[in-house]
Amino acid sequence: MRYDFDEIVKQYGGMLFNHIRRMVGNEEDAKDILQEVFVNVYRKIDGFREESSLKTWLFRIASNKTIDFLRKEKRFKADELPETLRDTSNPLKYTEKSIKKQLVHKALLRLKEEEREIVVLKELDGFTFREIAEIKGIPENTVKTKLYSSLKKLRKIILEIEGG
Repeated sequence: MRYDFDEIVKQYGGMLFNHIRRMVGNEEDAKDILQEVFVNVYRKIDGFREESSLKTWLFRIASNKTIDFLRKEKRFKADELPETLRDTSNPLKYTEKSIKKQLVHKALLRLKEEEREIVVLKELDGFTFREIAEIKGIPENTVKTKLYSSLKKLRKIILEIEGG
């Protein structure tokens, strides 16, 4: 099957960007990684064998590029908020919901890369366990186990942050 690269970018670019940004915590790095993802997709699209859906294949590429970036950069400081959550220009933005969202994002950054990614894929990107298993190349039951333990760890981190 022949794929239209421009159509892939239009259809999946936003989803991939949001996923990458949630993983790395800032827009500039997310843009750079997304560009690398699409360069990779452009080079490999003719070799896509449709053993998984196009969406899970794209997210697998994005996942690998993002994890590589995080491991190489090691730039996250656990107490630092992503730049998208640092805007203090409008105090009305600090509703209870936005404060909870900031707390969750701060806690997510304290998880290991793979733990964070599984939580983001399931809870924020809305993937099924089967799709996450395809993206990560691991068994579905392993995804469930890792998600459960990652959410448990995330809850503990949130309680630590709230406690000061």
